[in-house]
Amino acid sequence: KVSFGKFLCLPAECHSSDEDENKEYILEQNEKCHWQAFEQAEKDFHAVGRSGVSRQGNVTTTKHDLNISARRNAGRLMELHCDIPIGDGGKFDMKLPNNVFSALRRHAKAECKRRYRFHEKKEKSTIEKALDEKTQIILFKMLNNQTLDSLTGCISTGKEACVYHAFSYPEEESTVPVEYAIKVFKTSLNEFKNREQYIKDDHRFKNRLTKQNPQKVIHIWAEKEMRNLQR
Repeated sequence: KVSFGKFLCLPAECHSSDEDENKEYILEQNEKCHWQAFEQAEKDFHAVGRSGVSRQGNVTTTKHDLNISARRNAGRLMELHCDIPIGDGGKFDMKLPNNVFSALRRHAKAECKRRYRFHEKKEKSTIEKALDEKTQIILFKMLNNQTLDSLTGCISTGKEACVYHAFSYPEEESTVPVEYAIKVFKTSLNEFKNREQYIKDDHRFKNRLTKQNPQKVIHIWAEKEMRNLQR
């Protein structure tokens, strides 16, 4: 199909020296024509009724009519959650057979799953074996609010956590330390899910440990390690 959208003429009352206004008018008219064709196809489909059969004189139409279902499939194409370019499908009698629409719908579902996996992989991917996207944002916030002045890098790695070295340059009268050791736990490993058994027998956290999400146990685990260091 050939589109003559670039050669459409404007009505005389719409001529303007402003080229942007002309373009907006053309786009608005095209959009109206585009949707009117699909809306009409949807009305024709619902005109058949719940019985699935419509009779007008000697003509009998069913919901399985090839032309009606093909036009409706063309309108439903825009409901698919993927970027399928349909062009100016409303300017001509666009039809999609059922097998074509089914193939496009399967492709759209597969594409959505692929994008979700890619997005999830990007969020969970780590730098230096421990820094995922959320952890990096936390460290960047500490740098922006001047809690830390610089983060030098990883100084120790283990199967449960990584330790990073950071500097802070407080004022002369402040008691804030100059150097920090930041411990980042690896919460997505299988070993992390078994840490609850090391906390439940500790009397300091006996009343605080309940059936929690394993991700929430990390707060109690970090507090336990901090108290052990302070002893």
